[in-house]
Amino acid sequence: MSLLPIIVVAGAAAVFKGRFERLDTLPCGARRTFREAGKFEARRQLFGLHLWYDLDCEVNGSEPEPPAILAGDPLLAEQTSYKSIRAPRAWRVARGEEVVVQIVDTGIDDGHEDLRSSLWTNPGEIPGNNIDDDKNGYVDDVHGYNFADDSPSLLGGGLLSRRSHGSHVAGTVGATWNNSKGGRGVSAARLMIATTFGNHRIGGFAEAIAYAAENGARISSNSWSYRGTFPGDVKAALDYFEESGGIAVFAAGNDDTDLPVYPAAYARVVAVGATDDSGVRYYERPGLASNFGPWVNLTAPGVNIFSTQLHNGYGRDSGTSMACPHVAGAIALAAGTGASNDKIFHCLHAMPRLDAAFLVDCVRPTHPAAIRGIPWMVSPGDEERPPLSYRVDRAGVRCCSEIGGISLCDYDFQAVPFATAEQWCAQSNLALCTIDQLLVAQPRGTGCRGDHMSIWAAAADDDDDL
Repeated sequence: MSLLPIIVVAGAAAVFKGRFERLDTLPCGARRTFREAGKFEARRQLFGLHLWYDLDCEVNGSEPEPPAILAGDPLLAEQTSYKSIRAPRAWRVARGEEVVVQIVDTGIDDGHEDLRSSLWTNPGEIPGNNIDDDKNGYVDDVHGYNFADDSPSLLGGGLLSRRSHGSHVAGTVGATWNNSKGGRGVSAARLMIATTFGNHRIGGFAEAIAYAAENGARISSNSWSYRGTFPGDVKAALDYFEESGGIAVFAAGNDDTDLPVYPAAYARVVAVGATDDSGVRYYERPGLASNFGPWVNLTAPGVNIFSTQLHNGYGRDSGTSMACPHVAGAIALAAGTGASNDKIFHCLHAMPRLDAAFLVDCVRPTHPAAIRGIPWMVSPGDEERPPLSYRVDRAGVRCCSEIGGISLCDYDFQAVPFATAEQWCAQSNLALCTIDQLLVAQPRGTGCRGDHMSIWAAAADDDDDL
């Protein structure tokens, strides 16, 4: 038996989570953490999810659960972060419209003009008849479910001041394209809504992720975290999701620390830090800034991000909560090409900052970038692309950046006219190429910490095509 006192205490009664191999060992009133799931029950039992219970016990005291924290398109021009991740370049070849992305958050305004047409629809459920038509364990889960309040009503967040949080996140992942309203998402994915910040309680995170595994979500976007612990049932659900073919993306958090924050720091998920559009780490004040460190897989724009809000509204917000859906949306673009999860992970790990165009190019099996393993490309006039911030002009390139909280010194990039990628390979392992010239990186000074970086060559024409 494993017993974790991590759920909210009310008076002298406490709710515990535990995993029990023998049901006759349950010490007090019990309720399954992962409810009986109808047609998916055998699958849940295979992964041991049926062994997790919430126990109502009379105790003298208990440790409370660590609170989960919230990290034609006429307004597209307001979404400046898309240019910084080269989303328009990625949209030439990928949209991700068949990919289902789960949004684990405060729920959404499901009547929003720029969200309602993007919602995933459960094909086996009849709306509003109060019946679990598809026998998956949930009544009227037409576009998802409110796991916090155990209700099909998707809009939650009544306990929080930032009730628009989930709508904002959802809009960045997949606001509707070309509907003559608002902006658009990074992808055109279908949005499966999982409300875990409800109107009466906060919870249901593990069950929400298990639901994604069973109902066709390829990606789960999670702009929340725990402080100080990593509940075992959430870890079990993430394992279940990953082994069912899913990719979970988590905000790294906004505590201005390099200490691991979970679930983002779990090795089987993608952890996302936040920067502004130019790649500078998100920072409001001491204690309120993007987390960083080696456990953060990559960064994405998370400052002054424009997206959907409640009541057909639009607005801006900042934090790793806003960076996370950029990555989830970009993964949806990559998944829409038919790429495997292994390939997507391989390409994600090649970039410290999100580059949607590279990600889509990298995962395409016949693309030169996939064949050669080429992550970066530049053309004269380009600015501020990962992994460094740089400017290309006739004189060469100057660049400087902060990666994972480490400031890197300037590099001088020397132009080598008409060099080929093969010639470059013989000269250096730090280079950037255009179709008619080679830019070779030379570290400046003695304090440079770029020896761990890997920047490969890419030939690009004037239209930024390989």
